[in-house]
Amino acid sequence: MHGRRGSELQAQSLLLKSKKGTSWNRASPTEARTAYSATRNPEAKSYGPSADAVVGIDLFAGAGGFSLGAKQAGIDIIGAVEYNKHAAATYRLNIRRRNGAKVRLLEKDILKLDPNEAMSEWELEPGRCDIILGGPPCQGFSTHRLRDSGVDDPRNALLARYFDYVAAIRPRMFLVENVPGLLWQRHADYLDQFLDMAEAADFEVIGPFVLNACDYGVPQNRKRVFILGIDRTRRTPVVWPPEPTHVSPTTDPELRRNRPYWV
Repeated sequence: MHGRRGSELQAQSLLLKSKKGTSWNRASPTEARTAYSATRNPEAKSYGPSADAVVGIDLFAGAGGFSLGAKQAGIDIIGAVEYNKHAAATYRLNIRRRNGAKVRLLEKDILKLDPNEAMSEWELEPGRCDIILGGPPCQGFSTHRLRDSGVDDPRNALLARYFDYVAAIRPRMFLVENVPGLLWQRHADYLDQFLDMAEAADFEVIGPFVLNACDYGVPQNRKRVFILGIDRTRRTPVVWPPEPTHVSPTTDPELRRNRPYWV
């Protein structure tokens, strides 16, 4: 582990079979917590990672939802990219001012921003990042798109651009979030390209999974696709997907396992 530790991530439930990417790399919760006991250094003066920090990068950062969840999980987000000026302003307010995160937000077009330039801005060496988070703009995959209108949407290419950053930064793991429409057959080429890139770069892919926020105590029926990738060369233990913390009121009492109902 080279003295580095990570933080056990939480998301949401329901396995959905995929054409590719169904391999597993499981550890017990105790092993995962030991490997991922997160620490941060609030005295850090620069944007670069401190020696013992669990380091994260947030691509397509939006208003900061992913970064906020990572911070609450003990991950030190040191860098982010967001092109939309209004979203970027909200990110700065949410993550930097209100939560005190020492993150350098690059307000640039990720298609034009070279990963090496971004790494220089973040004072980040290859292999020093523990996790890259990202939810590439999902309008092209959304269920609100009629028929095949999203197939040639240029925003769909951002999924491959996300992996360009993964390949350059070489994190211990990556986590992608998107809408369930990503799994539709008409978008299979985009998903398969991404999964092929991950496999070729020696990342073990876990998923895709469709997880629902209501299964984790969020008062919202919100399903999203999650894809986790683990660098095979560093054997980081993980528990994925996480067990649901809440259940539907219609769940068989014997299956509840003392878990509360949806909020």
